[in-house]
Amino acid sequence: MSSSEQTEQFFRGAFAQYQGVTEAHAAIVVVANGHSIWADVT
Repeated sequence: MSSSEQTEQFFRGAFAQYQGVTEAHAAIVVVANGHSIWADVT
C-alpha cells in the first residue's frame, strides 16, 4: 500500500467477506533475512 487512502479503501472493501464470522484463529510465520522481515499472516 502506498498511501493511507489506498490502505483504507482496501480494508473498507474487504470487510464484507467476513460478515457472519464469529471465530478466527491466527497463524503467523515470520522470516528474517538480514535487514528484511516478512510476515505471512493467515
